Amino acid sequence: MQSQHHDNNNANQPLSKDDIRLLKAIARGLKAFRETDADKVDKSVNRLLRCGAFESRDGSYVLTSDGKQALRRIKLATEEENIFAAQHQERVDVVQGNGGDVKNCNGAGDASHRIRINRSESPLATLANRKRANGSPWLTISQYTAGERLRADFERSQMMSSVGMNWGRLGEAGGQSSKKARGKGKTAEITDSAMAARARFYSALDDLGEEAAHAVVDFCCYQCGLEEVERKHQWPARSAKQIMRLALAQLARHYGLSDEAKGRARNRMLHWGDESYRPSLGREK
Repeated sequence: MQSQHHDNNNANQPLSKDDIRLLKAIARGLKAFRETDADKVDKSVNRLLRCGAFESRDGSYVLTSDGKQALRRIKLATEEENIFAAQHQERVDVVQGNGGDVKNCNGAGDASHRIRINRSESPLATLANRKRANGSPWLTISQYTAGERLRADFERSQMMSSVGMNWGRLGEAGGQSSKKARGKGKTAEITDSAMAARARFYSALDDLGEEAAHAVVDFCCYQCGLEEVERKHQWPARSAKQIMRLALAQLARHYGLSDEAKGRARNRMLHWGDESYRPSLGREK
């Protein structure tokens, strides 16, 4: 057994990703380092040896008690991060169609096409937080709300995890169909609320037009980023941001959303406000 000289300075430094990977590899029974890996692991090997995290024994590498404790701490820290994320993020499952193309999403999908998204970091929220050259938000509150409303109807319609998109229904009156019209032979019934959400969803897409509808669904419902939308739809680079802004403005008009009050027939004016904001109670003239 090799004698180990612990280096307290190194022991107090946080482990790098390479250090952690090496510790895990040794725990799995790593016996030797390939020559091609020598340059990559050399620093980690020397550092972990100085820390006393592992040693050479009978031609193999084994973790010391310090190394095992370090791995336990890493595992606990990872679990704590996952718990924090679960408490502070809103994550949902989305099923994409064949090859991840929303246009082909007519079936239930399989595990390989199921993705997990964090809505608090959605492309729509990211775009809404961007600033224009004059300092104003890239999206108005009505544009953002319109995108969220479309996504909400998409989820309520039960298309996200069951039947997916049926682009052939664009152009039908309000997207109406029988309760058993679930695409490609599906016959299980859906609820009235899901049917209503589906009708609202297809009605909104009809108003957008097919090309814009495809892109908005990719962006708002399937959480595709701007660059991914550009690639899928073969748009020029950096064009999706402006196109999406215009499409969301059209979607807001469809929903009757406005950032300015237009009289009693219009929805209430939407307003950004911090915790100190208090709405006026004055009557509309």
